[in-house]
Amino acid sequence: MLVSFSHHFIFVHTPKTAGTSVQRALSPFSHPMNSGRVNKLASDLGLVKNPYKVFIRKHATALQIKQKLGAEWQDKLRFGFVRNPWDLMFSYYNFISQNPAHHRHQQVLKMGGFEQYIDYEISRDKAHQHTLLCDQSGQLLVDVVGRFEHLAEDFTQICSRIGVDAQLPHANASKHTDYRNAYTTTIVDKVAKHWAKDISLFNYHFE
Repeated sequence: MLVSFSHHFIFVHTPKTAGTSVQRALSPFSHPMNSGRVNKLASDLGLVKNPYKVFIRKHATALQIKQKLGAEWQDKLRFGFVRNPWDLMFSYYNFISQNPAHHRHQQVLKMGGFEQYIDYEISRDKAHQHTLLCDQSGQLLVDVVGRFEHLAEDFTQICSRIGVDAQLPHANASKHTDYRNAYTTTIVDKVAKHWAKDISLFNYHFE
């Protein structure tokens, strides 16, 4: 999550969509957050009303950011990125499996494989992209939805609109093969059913 009062943009950070790279590229143009423990707690409790001082967490939803910024939400280009849900889930699986420092690493390694991981994520019911970018009625709160599948092109267009010259680094990438090779018909259907709203809203297909 980034807010720029000087370049008038808000970036909503959706996990595993190159958000860390976008954050690093645009941080020099953004407002620094006061990350002190007291300010974090006060901000979480809604006690910090000054948008220049409020702390907003990295993966805050667009709605949470809007509520914390108040009127400062209105005059900015608001954007985020999304990713094909079938690719996203395979990327999550590999990222956690390959990173011993991740808090769920051992738990995922003990699973029987990718299908069991999908079942686990379905039971958690957390890895939805629309919940970060939409309000409670399902309406998009961002002006631009970039796509991971053509990240460089979309990022360049966003930079042009906010008037900055920035280059994307490559960060937090997991190593894995084409996601389609990991799927059986059963797993395809499980993802299609559980992440149906993301698939429909952002017009994705298993391809």
